[in-house]
Amino acid sequence: MSSDAIVISVAGTAAGLVVRQRRGYRFFASTSDFRAIDRRCFRRVRDAQQAVKRILAGEPAVRGQA
Repeated sequence: MSSDAIVISVAGTAAGLVVRQRRGYRFFASTSDFRAIDRRCFRRVRDAQQAVKRILAGEPAVRGQA
């Protein structure tokens, strides 16, 4: 059985979950710490995980943002 929702947790921090959609995965933040990517669509689950890691490291959530 597969699920259309996957919890994103990095370094013990539950950041939110991604829900499979036609063209990727939409991220829903579990706390306001991740509001920069809340409801953002990612091509792959790994892309959402990388965005969460960048936020935790104090970097822009998406490369190229200032």
